[in-house]
Amino acid sequence: MNLRNRFRHFIRQAVDPILIPHGFRRAAYIYRKPLGPLWWICNVDRSRWNTAEKCRFAIGGGILVPEAWNLLYYHWEPLTPEKADESHCLIRYVPKHETHRWWELGADDEATVDSRIIQEIQSLIKDDLLPFYERFRELKDVIDSLEYLKIHIDDIGRVGYDVVPSDSFILTHLGILYWLAGEKERACRYLREDLRATKHEWWQKHKKGLLKRLCSSEEGQRASAPSTLQEKEEAVSPAALRPQLKGRLNQILKQAVEPSLQLAGFKKRGTTYYKQLAELSALLKVACNWDDVSRRCDFALFYGIYVPQVLSIFDPNHSEPSLPTIDHCILWAGAGTLNPVAPRFAEGQKWWVLHFSAPLSADACIQQEVRDEVEQWGLPFLQRFQGRQDVIRYLENYLEEIKRIGGYPLPGWASLQPSDPWMLLGVLYWLEGDRERCCAYLEQAYQVAIAKGHLPSYVGALEDLYRRLCV
Repeated sequence: MNLRNRFRHFIRQAVDPILIPHGFRRAAYIYRKPLGPLWWICNVDRSRWNTAEKCRFAIGGGILVPEAWNLLYYHWEPLTPEKADESHCLIRYVPKHETHRWWELGADDEATVDSRIIQEIQSLIKDDLLPFYERFRELKDVIDSLEYLKIHIDDIGRVGYDVVPSDSFILTHLGILYWLAGEKERACRYLREDLRATKHEWWQKHKKGLLKRLCSSEEGQRASAPSTLQEKEEAVSPAALRPQLKGRLNQILKQAVEPSLQLAGFKKRGTTYYKQLAELSALLKVACNWDDVSRRCDFALFYGIYVPQVLSIFDPNHSEPSLPTIDHCILWAGAGTLNPVAPRFAEGQKWWVLHFSAPLSADACIQQEVRDEVEQWGLPFLQRFQGRQDVIRYLENYLEEIKRIGGYPLPGWASLQPSDPWMLLGVLYWLEGDRERCCAYLEQAYQVAIAKGHLPSYVGALEDLYRRLCV
């Protein structure tokens, strides 16, 4: 039996006998149990660095409140709880020790290894995970837990659970949960407090939309005698609104982005502009967030460099895409981050906002800003990479900058994916046929990973890569 089939059989032996009698239903490696407005979620996650010889996996769980997710992420399609996983949970189980979460199966393991791990997993589920779930049987249990963490913030993790996506969302979640529980006044008080404490520009705008959605009074709006222009705007349905905003966005891109990109040899497909060269591809992606409630569209630009085979050599389970996206790029940067002295750099990624009610002069200003960003920073960044050697030089300069400032460079530099320049250089030199430099960089990648305490799964992936390329 190969390791993949053995793992599938193994999980059914280890987890099914415990969770299914407790009302969970399994789909693939995710177990779900609906409980009124809550769902109990249990994930079995396989490491992306698994090989034919080793399979690392983890057990995780959490509490999902589907209505709360849909209210918070109102700009996305509604979540189907039957397809949700641990990442959608509002509260997530935290094991007492990391060793209680990760296990490893080997192709040459003896049968006693499987028996031992099955016993450990079943003990974890019985002694820790099921008692965790039992603490959350109704909406009030989730609210009480968040109220406790709001006061005892330092106890996060030690109490056996944490908050998703981070503890900075405790007030957000409390506001939404109180709204679902029918306590509108308390909900809006928490949401306003949360908005005042939010510093991130995108989340500020998003939470304003959430506050307007949950806490605006329809009677008050009607009694305020809106102007004729407001009445006309409110009469436009979301179905008619989005095409108008899309048309304005397309016009901005057509005037500000496409002339210089077409001249440089880029072609458009969907919301991404591509230029394919012999050894790599350059990408410019237009990302959009639509907010029908606030009648606006937020959009940003992302630049990326994709080098075929790099990620698939590092991870044999990674398949090469027929058409790469930003997620496949080993170098990427967002608009507003490539200028090392820009005042906006401290605020991170630049987003432009198209308001439905904004005058055409506002679009003209955005159009000029986008044109300046692409012509001064985006396109020069993409054009500096004509082959693998250009990427190698960039990464080696990146390492020199790390040595110079004593830490990872930020202003003016692209992000790496994965964020390991030594590993990327090792694979790139292997593609260039320089085995000596390849192995030197891979050895250094391994040493850095050990020194920084990276996850054993990543260290194991580096060991496997070194064996395949250098031994």
